Amino acid sequence: YPTEMYYQEEKARLIVIERVWRQSASRAGAEAPKLGRLVIYDVSQARDPKIDQVIDFVGSPVDSRMVGNVLYLATGHYGGGEKPAAAGYLL
Repeated sequence: YPTEMYYQEEKARLIVIERVWRQSASRAGAEAPKLGRLVIYDVSQARDPKIDQVIDFVGSPVDSRMVGNVLYLATGHYGGGEKPAAAGYLL
């Protein structure tokens, strides 16, 4: 599910931050990890946008800011399972 998006006019790209919902890992009630992803679209041809890149991350997107070509993304992680590692992306 898309939560936020940014448009980079000089690169004709649309950056979409999405939550990715997964079914429970087991029927015993264990929660599946919360995941998110960045989907970067090339919109140079407005009538024919194309996915340029997909970046998956662990954690649920909470907030973001785009400053120049740097996207700052805060994620939340609750419960057990894999903890998110810090990462940065220059877009």
